Amino acid sequence: YAVVVEHAGALARRLLRQVAAEAEGGEASVPTSVLTVLVGVEPPRYLAFERLVRRAETGSPVREADALRAYAFLVELRTRADASFG
Repeated sequence: YAVVVEHAGALARRLLRQVAAEAEGGEASVPTSVLTVLVGVEPPRYLAFERLVRRAETGSPVREADALRAYAFLVELRTRADASFG
C-alpha cells in the first residue's frame, strides 16, 4: 500500500506544478499551500495527505484505508484543478 501512497504523492506534486505553471503563465514558484487554496482544497486536508505520503516514503506502516484515502484525495485534487484551470 505504501507504493500506492507514494505514487499518489508524486502525481499530486506533478499536478500542482502544472497548476502553478498555469496560474503564473510559466514555471512558477507559488507555494503548495497557496496552490491547494487556488483549486479549492483546504490546506489542512492537503497537509494530512502530505503527512501520509511522507509516512509511506519513510517506510512507516501504511494500511489499505490510507491508500484509499490518498487515491480519493488525488481524484478530488485533479477534479478541482480541472474545474479551476481546465
